[in-house]
Amino acid sequence: MVDDKRKYKITEIGEAWRDAKSQVAAKPKEKVGCRAYSVAAVVLLIPIVLLAYCTAPSEEEERAKKEAGFHCLSSYSGALRSLEDAVKEQLRDPDSYEHISTRVTSVQRDGTHGVVMQFRARNGFGGMAVEQAKGRFRNADCDLVEWEMQ
Repeated sequence: MVDDKRKYKITEIGEAWRDAKSQVAAKPKEKVGCRAYSVAAVVLLIPIVLLAYCTAPSEEEERAKKEAGFHCLSSYSGALRSLEDAVKEQLRDPDSYEHISTRVTSVQRDGTHGVVMQFRARNGFGGMAVEQAKGRFRNADCDLVEWEMQ
């Protein structure tokens, strides 16, 4: 008789569990709609746009950058493109060229800047050598005036 009561309780619990499980399974899952994605995109884009606007350089910064000669340098590597091209023409293996650094003097009275560029390239023996190229370029149009490789 005790076993019958236990079986009855276990059966009741099992049926209650199945009923609860079927009710949960019967509820449709809520889907995130386009509106939620649109709101999220707008919320994420507003700070990015504000940061871009707030970090824009002023006219004074632009003028100082131009006087320093940085407007002529590559924003990717920091090299003077015209000097890089001239150096690559003189190398035995132009594909081995690797830029290391470029230093620029401030604008001089004649409107030119001095430039010193260090680079790595393959030499005649097959090894990589660090070399330097020096020159001058015009501030107005960034054209190379003269240069030499050391």
